[in-house]
Amino acid sequence: MKSSARIGVLAAALAVGVLLPADRSAGQNLADAVVSGASANDEAIRQYVDQHKAGLTGERAMVERSRRALLEPLGRSGVEASGAFRIAYAAQLKPILTPLVGDKRDEIAVNALRIAGESGTKDGLDLLEAGLKDKRAAVRFMAVSGFGAAARSMTRGNRALTDFTFREALDRLNSTMAGETEGHVLLGYAMALDDAMRVPPSASETIRNLAASQLSAAASRLARDRGDLAPRQAFLAHALKALFDQLSNQSVPVPTQGVQSAAGVARDVLNAIDRAVSAGDLSDVRRGELALLATQCERVAQVAMQRAGGRMSKDFKLGDLVLGSKDAEFKSSASAMVNELAGAPLNLRGN
Repeated sequence: MKSSARIGVLAAALAVGVLLPADRSAGQNLADAVVSGASANDEAIRQYVDQHKAGLTGERAMVERSRRALLEPLGRSGVEASGAFRIAYAAQLKPILTPLVGDKRDEIAVNALRIAGESGTKDGLDLLEAGLKDKRAAVRFMAVSGFGAAARSMTRGNRALTDFTFREALDRLNSTMAGETEGHVLLGYAMALDDAMRVPPSASETIRNLAASQLSAAASRLARDRGDLAPRQAFLAHALKALFDQLSNQSVPVPTQGVQSAAGVARDVLNAIDRAVSAGDLSDVRRGELALLATQCERVAQVAMQRAGGRMSKDFKLGDLVLGSKDAEFKSSASAMVNELAGAPLNLRGN
């Protein structure tokens, strides 16, 4: 099975796991007071982990059952896991999960990484970093996705990660992204950084801005690559959506450099679309994909200009031009829009 297909199968299986009800039926459950307590009950946590750890290396049904049971305290309805609980829980799980993240069975490695990410702790991040180095794309995908889960845990009041720890984690994530070539894994990076960009400013404005900066830099780098655009297109589409969402939320401050970087991504992706269109021989499906991407670029450019206090002179309808095979008009209109971005008030630099 090709790596992209393996990722799709595993991702679908995990999505089903997310939707299944939490497993509170098998054996002893952790009391709500233990999960939400300001101090950790190490003995109760140890007993619970011991009860469910064996299944993590069993047959598929056993692996899924153990995963659901071990994730249940971290996402219990109406009960927020405290930072103290998360740290103690992850400490008990780490020696069990450590050998599993490299297991030869994909489902065992993927499930171990899923639990590590959902823990939202430094111990969990350490395990995810090991998964980033795996040769299997499916395992790398789940390791990257785990950083997104950890970011989501920071939106809660009782988080277990400091800004400093997660900034370091984002830097490590960013360094591995530069060497990734598998399209589905690249999409996972965009999704994880999108999650980090959604951390409320009240929780950490620094994390939001760092993630946005890293996503913009990666998107511009990938757009400037003159190879086949297709493997990078899902990443670029998600990056544009994340940047648009951030810029269009007027209640959230975005630094001037962040606004300019987002506009730069739109410019760089438009250049990549122009190269793809100029190469010719586009199928209707491929042209439709590029048209959607061009529309996203224009939306980001428009909201970036508005953030800077200006407004585009008109609706350029770049997506319609690509879809209608009006390639020369697309090139001219895209250039005109980029020229507006280079002027006041946005003053976008670069080619």
